[in-house]
Amino acid sequence: MIKFGLVGYGAWGQQHEWAIRNHPEAELSFILSSSMKKSNHTAGVPVYDDLDVALAQHAIDVLDVVVPNHLHAHYAKIGLSKGLHVLLEKPIATSTKDAETIIKSWEASGNLLYVGYELRLSTLWKRVKELVRSGAIGQLLWIDVSLERHPFRQGKGAWRYQAELVGNWMIEEAVHHIDLITWLTDTNIQPQSIDTIFPNGNLAMAEHCSTTLHFPSGMLATYRYCLIAEGHHLIVTIYGEKGSVRGEWHGITDRTLEPTYSVTLRQAGVATTIDDLPASGELFELQAEIAEMIACVKGEKSPPLSPYEALDNLKLAMAIQQSGGEGK
Repeated sequence: MIKFGLVGYGAWGQQHEWAIRNHPEAELSFILSSSMKKSNHTAGVPVYDDLDVALAQHAIDVLDVVVPNHLHAHYAKIGLSKGLHVLLEKPIATSTKDAETIIKSWEASGNLLYVGYELRLSTLWKRVKELVRSGAIGQLLWIDVSLERHPFRQGKGAWRYQAELVGNWMIEEAVHHIDLITWLTDTNIQPQSIDTIFPNGNLAMAEHCSTTLHFPSGMLATYRYCLIAEGHHLIVTIYGEKGSVRGEWHGITDRTLEPTYSVTLRQAGVATTIDDLPASGELFELQAEIAEMIACVKGEKSPPLSPYEALDNLKLAMAIQQSGGEGK
């Protein structure tokens, strides 16, 4: 059994608890929460408000960090310094300085640092990537990503609506889709130019965004979001010289267990829709993430992205934010 200690018990932390409990090779040893009383938790797992006390009482393999963004670096470094593997929610940190400090701790530890970009585990986006890699649409010309979603949950103390705690909404939400842009197209270098517009002004919590990325290969990437819509809708279309591939995901919320999703391949003007994919969505991918983490601890797999790639995602998200803020 791989033993987990869960740090953070907000709405997403509770989903991590569910995913850990539902894996046959995982055991939840404790929960760290400053606000939850032991009497409020009936499943028999000890609850602590001091990590040192929890670790003194329980020998664990993985510290699962699911806390507000500004605390990521603090708990990741503690876990790594104590010889634990760390499963860390994205973003890796709220600043490149903190991210680089985490990476130094990881390099010195020899343990795993798995940053949770669960869209890389999605059956939907994996199928899109397979089609692109197969050469089905030829040389890539343009990737377009569009997100419309319901407003964010505020989180404990409304942390998602405070810039000093969340960082900005580019690293809270859009960083997932920035990762999709580079991962789906195997573009492992930074763009040579970025042009971002926040229609409602320069805000860390901009409700609307449109950005264009120009890559040295000549490939163009466009990304836009609306964070005050209804439901959750993510559409990615990749255009090549021989056709296009389009992935769509739609749900009442991002955590629905009953989404609709499909992949459409278009070649020579003929469209083929693939809709018999295994279940895809944030909760399914979280289950896959826990399974992947267990396999990584056992030495059977490597994380789907390295901490260096997580740092690159953060840098690119920050550059997009800076472009919109400076208007250039």
